[in-house]
Amino acid sequence: MTPKNIQGLQRLLLEVEKQIPGFDRSRPGVSAGSIGWHLDHLMLTVELTLLKMTESSPEAYRREYGFWRAVCIGLGWLPRGRAKAPKIVTPVSLKEASALEEQLSQVREQLQKAALLHPKQYMQHPFFGKLKRDTAFRFLEIHTRHHLQIIKEINAS
Repeated sequence: MTPKNIQGLQRLLLEVEKQIPGFDRSRPGVSAGSIGWHLDHLMLTVELTLLKMTESSPEAYRREYGFWRAVCIGLGWLPRGRAKAPKIVTPVSLKEASALEEQLSQVREQLQKAALLHPKQYMQHPFFGKLKRDTAFRFLEIHTRHHLQIIKEINAS
């Protein structure tokens, strides 16, 4: 059975794909990053999260509580401009549309494999602590929606 948050993330990736043609558009009043930067960042985040979950041991998972985790994951919301993206998921240069399309294809393949992960496989989030599989997928859905909203504002003129 496919976790429901994977299905939500797959639907959001269709919207990501639609945004690739405008990858070089930017609007400094909304964000310092271009649409391509946001697309690259959100896909790097998905890739790294899936990698970390694949490498994790279900036996090592211990539930962690955090106030901001409960608020953000519970409400499905990430505050804007409060946290800085870790260097590992910060794009260093603007990719071309073809590179973003290839990256999206890889993300989709990895997501299909991730559906088979053990429910207690997890990723260590820098702010929210250990997020087991379904919570990590929920986070990725929220994170992707967050960046798509920024992209929508960049596109609004």
